[in-house]
Amino acid sequence: MLSGKDNTEKNLALLLEQLKDYQSTYSNAHTLLKNAELVIQQTLNVVNSSLIGSNYTEAQLNTHYSTVNAQLTAVRSTITSLEAAQRALESAKQANNGESQSVISARAAYENTLRQLEANEVNARQALEQAKNQLASAEQSAALSKNSAKSAIDSSFGQYDQARINQGKLSVNIPFSGQILDVMVKVGQEVNPGTPLFTIQDDDVLKIVTYLTADDIERIKVGDSVLLGNGEKATIASIAPGADSVTKKYKVEFLHQSEALSPGTFLKVTFQTASDPGDSRLFVPLNALHILPNENYVWTVQADKAFKAPVTFGNIVGDLVEIMNGLSVGDVLITEGGRLIEHDGTELTLKP
Repeated sequence: MLSGKDNTEKNLALLLEQLKDYQSTYSNAHTLLKNAELVIQQTLNVVNSSLIGSNYTEAQLNTHYSTVNAQLTAVRSTITSLEAAQRALESAKQANNGESQSVISARAAYENTLRQLEANEVNARQALEQAKNQLASAEQSAALSKNSAKSAIDSSFGQYDQARINQGKLSVNIPFSGQILDVMVKVGQEVNPGTPLFTIQDDDVLKIVTYLTADDIERIKVGDSVLLGNGEKATIASIAPGADSVTKKYKVEFLHQSEALSPGTFLKVTFQTASDPGDSRLFVPLNALHILPNENYVWTVQADKAFKAPVTFGNIVGDLVEIMNGLSVGDVLITEGGRLIEHDGTELTLKP
């Protein structure tokens, strides 16, 4: 189906072809005028349906509409005049059976109408060219408006996507569930990357931390079981690859699940290590060791009497202390109440 613009151009081309072979007769003139009326009317429709934009303003549209409408009015007036002149000519011929002043006047009017037709044809052609130019401008304006609207839509979608990204950044996700213990910021406060927001406690899995010497680290490995002070067992989860710069001890961590424990609890941890046949170190309970400014000693039991044994101690492991010298394997020690003994040879009452 042809558009209004294409149909108008087609009819104008037919009209121009008629003008090439035009002969000055009433029939030709009347047909030509009617075709011109159709073309100008279609041109007026094209102008009237043109789109208004930055390249084709409403003022331009109104001017073109007025011009083409005036041309259409002129053509229709010419058609009316031509038809009236023809009727007068026919009437005069019937009345006088030949040439008369009325016939001459009618013929003059007829020829004048034909000249007016030619002028109107030129005006119609010019009007159509203007309409074509106006239509092209309107289409270009519509294309620019469409591109501008598309750019605005794309920009809006970009802003929307950025807003969604920014909104996602406002959500803080953590890889575990727990209970918030402390909120460190207030509503409306500006924060930066790395700013602590709140403290969350996860009681499902507790991390137990202790520190061991380099010698003890060699006797354990990740995956070994340990005995906790509450009678439960845990598994070594990690052993620090290096010692602390201050304490010179290695950090050992266990992961444990227990409803009986809570964060911050101190526990006694017993490592279950196999005895090393080559390890000749001697450990005694820490409670048995007495540390004074000038001496370190333990109380030994010999023949139901207490005797002081000066010792040199080494590493302390939990509630045990390593004795470097001063004791031998098999010596009997007093581990409790030793501070009540005042001198060597104090007799003891041993309970079975």
